[in-house]
Amino acid sequence: MTEKQRTGAVIVFILFVAALLNNTCIIYLNVSGSLPRGLYLRIPIYRECFRQGDIVVYEPTEEVKSMAVKRKYSAPDGLSSMTFMKPIGALSGDSYTLSAKTLVLNINGRFVGKAERFDSYGQELPLMIGNHTVKNGEFLPISTYAVNSFDGRYTGTVPIQNIKARVIPLVVEC
Repeated sequence: MTEKQRTGAVIVFILFVAALLNNTCIIYLNVSGSLPRGLYLRIPIYRECFRQGDIVVYEPTEEVKSMAVKRKYSAPDGLSSMTFMKPIGALSGDSYTLSAKTLVLNINGRFVGKAERFDSYGQELPLMIGNHTVKNGEFLPISTYAVNSFDGRYTGTVPIQNIKARVIPLVVEC
């Protein structure tokens, strides 16, 4: 182990102990394919000042939680503590369009990605087809890392108040 790796390991250990002592989660583990798998570090949120591209940990709406369990994306026993980790794709006042014909997603007129008609289990996905504007106090979670991310293309917007943390990659797969 190099000196740099030892120093990094010590820092991670100190952060972990501090989190345990304060009963605060500062390191999040991502095992989904929506972002690179690995550890993410909580960083401060200043006056709920978010930007497009910020990675956030949030509680999905009750409707989305139920949909995730019904589709077998999550176990029923995890319903009360379910959180998602996704980048912010759009914020209040931004517009987004999902084309019914091409399944192309544009945010503020710029290409972001495509949606899929079916999930990896072969189930038809509920697409957010049409032109939309993100309401005040909401955000649209969108992952451009993975094609099959269960995000705003299928679930719509989420209240900003549902954000539990803003995170950055700490140790992730390449």
